Amino acid sequence: MLKTQYEILVGNYGSGKTEIALNLALDAAAAGSKVALVDLDIVNPYFRSSGKRGVLEEAGVRLVASPFVDSPVDLPLVAAEVAVIFTGKYDFVVVDVGGDPVGATALGRYAAEFAKIAGLASVNFVLNACRPQTMNAPDIRKILELIEDRSRLKIKAIINNTNLAEESSGALLLSGQTLAEQAGLDLDLPVRYITGHASVLDDFDKLTKQNGINVQGELRPIVTRLRPEWFRH
Repeated sequence: MLKTQYEILVGNYGSGKTEIALNLALDAAAAGSKVALVDLDIVNPYFRSSGKRGVLEEAGVRLVASPFVDSPVDLPLVAAEVAVIFTGKYDFVVVDVGGDPVGATALGRYAAEFAKIAGLASVNFVLNACRPQTMNAPDIRKILELIEDRSRLKIKAIINNTNLAEESSGALLLSGQTLAEQAGLDLDLPVRYITGHASVLDDFDKLTKQNGINVQGELRPIVTRLRPEWFRH
C-alpha cells in the first residue's frame, strides 16, 4: 500500500503557492523524508519552483518539471515524468499548481492518477486576502469552484497566506484569517495552515492572545526564497 503524503497547492495568481510549496518540500526533506516537488505552474514563468532547482537538489528534493522549463519553450510535463510520484518511491510529494483556473487545467490532465490516491492527498487552496480576486467570501467561492472544475479535484482545506510582502504584519494576517474562516464556514472547509514570516506569525500570535481570539489552523513559518534581487531592500 502506498503511504506517500501528497500536498497539492492551488489558488489565485499571486497567492504565494510556490513559496509555500518550496517551504513544505524543504522542511520535509530536512526532517528526513524522501521528497519530490512537482512544478505544474504553466501560468507564471518567473516565480516557479523550478527556479530553485539547485536549492532543491542540494537538499535532496527531486524536482519533477518540464525539461523545457529553463528554455523559451514551455511545454506541459509528459505523463511519464509525473508517473514517478505515484510509485510509492517518495514519502512526501508537493504539487505546485499554476494560479487561477487556467493553471488548474494542468492538474486536470492528471486527475485520473490523483483520483487513485485521493485519500492520501490534501488539496489546499492558498488564500492571500490582499489579492483583488479573493477579497471577499463570494469571490473566493467563485474562484475555488472554478479551480475544482478545471482540476477535477476536490479542495479539502484553506491556507491563510495573507501578505503584502515587506508591508506584511500580524494585524494584516489576522484580517485575512477572519476572511479565511468566514469563507471556510461558507464552503465547509477548515483553515489548515496560517503562514508567514516568523516575525509576522509572532505578532499574529500576540494579537490573538491579547484579544482572546481563537483561530483555526497551525502556525507555519515560511522563508522567502523567490523574491528577486531587485525587489529586496
